[in-house]
Amino acid sequence: MLRNVLLALLALAVAAVLALGSASLLIDPNDYRETVSERLTAALGREVAIEGDVALGFGWPVELRVGGVRVANAAWGSARDMLGIEAVAVQVALWPLIRREVRIRRLTADGMVALLERDAQGRTNWTFETGRPTTTEPERGPRSQRRLPEVREVQVRRLEFRWRDELGGVDESFRLHHLELHPGEALGTHGVAFELDYRGAPLTGSGRVGSLQALVGDGEAWPIDLDVHWGGASLQARGHLLLPEFDAVDLQLAGEAADLGALGVRFELDLPRLPMTFAAHLQGGATQLRADGLQLTLGGSDLTGNLHVEPSENRAELRLRSRNLDLDAWRQPAASSAQASPLFSTSPWPQPLLPAFDAPFSLEVESLILGGFALSAVEFEGKLKADRTLVASLAAGLADGRLSGTAELSEGEEGLALLTETTLTDGSLGQLLQQARLARDVDVSVDAVLLARAVGRSPSGLARSLDGHLSLLGGQGRIHHRAVGALSSDLLGSLMPFLEQRDSAALNCLAGRFDFKGGVADDAMVLFDTETLTLAGKGRVDLGAERIAMVLTPRPKRAGLMNLAMPVEVTGPLANPEFRLESTGLARRSAGVALAVVNPLVLLVPVVTTTFGGADNPCLAAVEEARTGQRAKEPESRIEGFMRGLRRVIGGDG
Repeated sequence: MLRNVLLALLALAVAAVLALGSASLLIDPNDYRETVSERLTAALGREVAIEGDVALGFGWPVELRVGGVRVANAAWGSARDMLGIEAVAVQVALWPLIRREVRIRRLTADGMVALLERDAQGRTNWTFETGRPTTTEPERGPRSQRRLPEVREVQVRRLEFRWRDELGGVDESFRLHHLELHPGEALGTHGVAFELDYRGAPLTGSGRVGSLQALVGDGEAWPIDLDVHWGGASLQARGHLLLPEFDAVDLQLAGEAADLGALGVRFELDLPRLPMTFAAHLQGGATQLRADGLQLTLGGSDLTGNLHVEPSENRAELRLRSRNLDLDAWRQPAASSAQASPLFSTSPWPQPLLPAFDAPFSLEVESLILGGFALSAVEFEGKLKADRTLVASLAAGLADGRLSGTAELSEGEEGLALLTETTLTDGSLGQLLQQARLARDVDVSVDAVLLARAVGRSPSGLARSLDGHLSLLGGQGRIHHRAVGALSSDLLGSLMPFLEQRDSAALNCLAGRFDFKGGVADDAMVLFDTETLTLAGKGRVDLGAERIAMVLTPRPKRAGLMNLAMPVEVTGPLANPEFRLESTGLARRSAGVALAVVNPLVLLVPVVTTTFGGADNPCLAAVEEARTGQRAKEPESRIEGFMRGLRRVIGGDG
């Protein structure tokens, strides 16, 4: 963008020098202001007005000073002027000027206001209608053979700059304090130094760039060797560009930030407060751009890979790998509050969330931390489509089991739509509880299946609209009595007669079923069966309100303890529910008391047989035993045994 400002300045300087150079040296240059303005207007194809004094100083070199210059904007532009300058001065070598060769020793500009913009159709206001932005001379030969006048030094001070891009949705401004270009050590290069204010922080840079002649020359490599510092971050760029249309880019980029979150604040983004480093080799051009050797570290996480982008075709490809990816560390800690924080954020996603690109991608992670859970050997494959649809699959290790699933995301008028099917096979429930920061007092493997669809503009919106079901089933294992006591001392006391004062009990099975409609499971059911006790629960889980209302009903396996069975209410926020002995009739409204405990168990039969395909699963025996008080016989076969047990449960004669 600064390049375009310099080009505009240079165009004014060259045209003005050529115009005034042809005037008589004994005549006041102000007499020619209108003539010069007309010549400049013809050269640029835009109205150019000189509203201040014009002075021509003779010496070695000749100096032209002009005040109050104004260049009109494109007809479609958002403001009247593209460029305004309080004062501009050009020092020109005398003898080459007599031969109509312009060699500028120094170009200075002070007090500038510049507007560069691109409209929704892609038009740019720095593209002049004449197509000859630098000279009024007739074009001779191919453009690659035409060169700008030699410029040795440039000084720009007090520049108010605005970049407005309707196509990219950008409207930003900054204030440049100074920009200096001077002859570099290598032939055809300039040393550069600049300082400006950008988003409330000073941005400084220094280094080496190519000549101004090469800046607009076709087929010429424009070298870059820059170090830039801003807001506690730094960037190094080494390589070259092929100008003026960025036909080729070859840059080695490297950067770091002591606090990425501090940078995010300046862009109104919620970024992690972690140190960050990155590096990449950027190659290609306007039609194809590759970022090879991507390297990113953020706190203790790392990412490496490659990115290939074809902007004109709306295509991209991203391949990433990581040894350790701790996404929990990227999230900001929640503000302290007496109330439990919501499980699902109400903050809307940015719009649009999914870019309109065709982009296959992959992510391989050796160790991933997400939501407190540790995943291993993660393989994430997907494809982003131009209609803002994302299809992805996941395979990973979780809690000694295997997690797999597919998901489809699409963006529409109602927000983000999600469709997913996810399964966990042979996962350790104890490890899952431990990773969820709960007591690891259950030693059993579980299978789980989640089928769901939802649509919303935020995580909370998805939760409120979720339709689908979650089923889980665990086999034989052990459960520590502390697992019961962790829920509630009252619950522990009510169940203590059945636990027989031992440290742990054999767990025959556990099962659960949650059918959601509009984010609410009205008949949520859970069951676990031990050697001394069957505990069944039934009630309501509301993801939108993030509340639970469930009754846990114990049924002892010793008839003499039946009169001690007391239901327990589980109510309140999902993040922090309360457990208390039933006293309000909630159990009678929700599940009946102990006599009705078989009903939710019967409803779990399809979970065991259909979802998990186990007609001889111990949970079916738990259903039979809860109904009759006697342990079920070994079935003749899976199918026959299941049908016989099911007929008994529902009242058949068997």
